[in-house]
Amino acid sequence: VMDERSAWVELLTAPDMAVGVEFEGSGVVGVLRPRAGRFVVELVGRDEAVMPGDEVITSGLGEVRDAPGAASFGPVPRGLRVGVVSHVSAPSDQVFKVIEITPHADFRRNETVYVVGAELLPREEDGP
Repeated sequence: VMDERSAWVELLTAPDMAVGVEFEGSGVVGVLRPRAGRFVVELVGRDEAVMPGDEVITSGLGEVRDAPGAASFGPVPRGLRVGVVSHVSAPSDQVFKVIEITPHADFRRNETVYVVGAELLPREEDGP
């Protein structure tokens, strides 16, 4: 939220977007990023219990990147449904799993957005 009448909206499909997510049930956390037309969850250890069909929700730990000149954003609220794990592999030569998710939203047909749990924070130039 930038002020009482406007908000900065960031889609999960933005190339430099990253948001903290959690696998519901296991509590394992990772970072969701768009990659080449698909969504991947990164930084999940190869020994963590993640399976196809697991629900993915926002963790409340990751922050949306700041927009130039905009107010500082807090973390994305915990518990927003993001998608379902569609593919998991644990290559023997890598420390992290390769996890793809199928999002719940169809990003080709966005008509409405909602500002959820936003709190107006002071701009840096406004001081504390």
